[in-house]
Amino acid sequence: MAYRAVFSDIDGTLLNSHNNISQKTVESVHRLNERHIPFILVSARMPQGIFPLQHILGVKAPVICYSGALVLDEEGNTLFESGIDKDDFVNITSYISEQCRDICCSFYSGRDWFAANKNNPCIMEESCIVGIEPKAYGSGSIPGIKAVHKLLCIGPPEKINLLENVLKSGYPFLNIYKSKDTYLEIISGKSSKSAAIKLLQGKLGVTQDELIAFGDQFNDIDMLKYAGLGIAMGNAPEAVKVSADAVTETNDSGGVAKALDFYFS
Repeated sequence: MAYRAVFSDIDGTLLNSHNNISQKTVESVHRLNERHIPFILVSARMPQGIFPLQHILGVKAPVICYSGALVLDEEGNTLFESGIDKDDFVNITSYISEQCRDICCSFYSGRDWFAANKNNPCIMEESCIVGIEPKAYGSGSIPGIKAVHKLLCIGPPEKINLLENVLKSGYPFLNIYKSKDTYLEIISGKSSKSAAIKLLQGKLGVTQDELIAFGDQFNDIDMLKYAGLGIAMGNAPEAVKVSADAVTETNDSGGVAKALDFYFS
């Protein structure tokens, strides 16, 4: 099969454990660029957390943000967006602030990140990872924004598991998933990585069979299953690995670069 487009998750996939892209990965993506094969980043991140990585890779391509809740073209124009209902947002954040004191919440709208407590250690750690500082907002309220694209909940794994069960039961129409053991993310039920890929696939003029997707977490499973070749990282949980067509090496061993070199040699 001649593959004609590549979609890659970022954290735990493209980035190593130090949140860096290896030089070998950059070189592998450059070789795709020379062959005019799009390398598209697909992430739960906000746009500002993705654009710098595109620059490092030397790619000019659409981006899939917030796990599919916001899709931008190569010029930064919105191709698709879907937000969480504001009443649901208020109800969920109020419940967490009252019942889940060990969990901190923040949310994203377009190119902005909002946190009720910017000095919370969890928020500060996330800020260091993505290189962006959130804006402050009053807990239980929403600033004058167009849409809530993603709600992020950070806390101890056991508390995150409990919250996941509660929210999935109460809000079955939302997409609720863990992007890591300590992160629970909530987006519109109309959004997913695979739906966003399908949207871009039509614009790229490629078939489903001609797509490769890389991922390492539960929110990557739908795109790994959708792509003609879904490749899980060696550091992925077993449930993610079994959903993929192939498993490459870990993110710390340059798994993406090694798979690209193998399939595009």
